[in-house]
Amino acid sequence: MKIMAKCASCKTEFEEDPNERMPCPKCGATGRIVELVATAYGSSWATARLEVIPANAVPLSFGAIVTYERSVLEGQVITLVEPVYREVIRRLHSDPQFAVNISPRQWEEIVAAVYDKAGFDEVILTPRSSDLGRDVIAIKRGFGAVRFIEQVKAYNPGHVVKADEVRALLGVLSADLNATKAIFTTTSSFAPRLAEDALIRQFLPYRLELVDRDKLYERLIRSL
Repeated sequence: MKIMAKCASCKTEFEEDPNERMPCPKCGATGRIVELVATAYGSSWATARLEVIPANAVPLSFGAIVTYERSVLEGQVITLVEPVYREVIRRLHSDPQFAVNISPRQWEEIVAAVYDKAGFDEVILTPRSSDLGRDVIAIKRGFGAVRFIEQVKAYNPGHVVKADEVRALLGVLSADLNATKAIFTTTSSFAPRLAEDALIRQFLPYRLELVDRDKLYERLIRSL
């Protein structure tokens, strides 16, 4: 079941699953305006308008990290919002603890924004559900065309990525016949000696790349 929602930022109205909040299709914001109607004796007598913002959203002073341009078969094509992106990366660089304010979906948006800033022709964010193991798809066309599929895991420090998770991504890579490379990115780290796994190591580094927290932050800083 879907309900009508109104974006708290740009006031766009659209249908939304009440159990899964997606970014606004126009501006990418996650705040919503809802109306509460009180009734007495069968007739409405008061209406209150509330602005609902997820507790784990990046502070409103930053705004949306990306905008959602259009829908495609695999998800939504995005473009980064340059001033917001730069400010978020600067905050992460100066205060690593700022990462706790960033939701898993926003981490996916940040990773997608890196590709857009790098000049890829099309960057797609897949739906939160039915993503087929791919959070970000980055495509560059023409001579030397590439199609990267990336999985982004926003884990707390100490929650390591296990070999089974990486092997699952390799299955996705094999099933996506157009994919040239798979990238597994985490805000945490990988299990010790994971890269020595017999199945995983044969894909490194040309078909598979492992990006831990340190490499992720380095990647973000270099993108500025």
